[in-house]
Amino acid sequence: MGIVVGCVHVGCVHVGCVHVGCVHVGCVHVGIRTQADIGWVVKAAGQARSGGRCGEREMNHFEEKSGIVASETPWGRWYQTLEEVVLEVSVPVGTPPREVRCELAPRTLLVKVVGTTIIQGKLWGTVISEESTWTLEDRRVLRVVLVKSHREAGSCWPSLLEGAFPADPITLDNMQKKLTLERFQNENPGFDFSGAEISGNYQGGGPDLSQLG
Repeated sequence: MGIVVGCVHVGCVHVGCVHVGCVHVGCVHVGIRTQADIGWVVKAAGQARSGGRCGEREMNHFEEKSGIVASETPWGRWYQTLEEVVLEVSVPVGTPPREVRCELAPRTLLVKVVGTTIIQGKLWGTVISEESTWTLEDRRVLRVVLVKSHREAGSCWPSLLEGAFPADPITLDNMQKKLTLERFQNENPGFDFSGAEISGNYQGGGPDLSQLG
């Protein structure tokens, strides 16, 4: 079956490059390429950019535009992008930096606040500890940014630690969708995927759309 790229459609399914029930609305719609991709649908809610790249600010703020998908925990929440895993840890109001102990290693994490261990264990994936950071914001929220070693859409962390703080199935599914859209955005800056919807074969990072633009 063929592939339809660079077209602008919504409400249709492309099978062998045949448009069925197609209505043109101004959203990106990528067709089916192989039997394994049947059921794959991408509907970019934003308008396709005509003949140009997204501005640098838009590309740098994909996360801000599309929102985050967070996994709630007893201490706060964590979420991820293609490049990072971010933790937001609630701490007692007024906590000074000297009462925070945060040890970042390639495969382990330790967070202590006012002498109490909040997080300790083996990370689900490997991080670049030299590039990872932590900051205490307004003396009430500890933000830990872990830089992933593997930055592919297929490398979605199902849990923060091995055996602790997993994302629930719905949240994990939405995380994978978001990483796939972020990957599409990076590969196709001429389109806006920040408000897109995905269904079908997006597990593992989704199909190759590198020729979309």
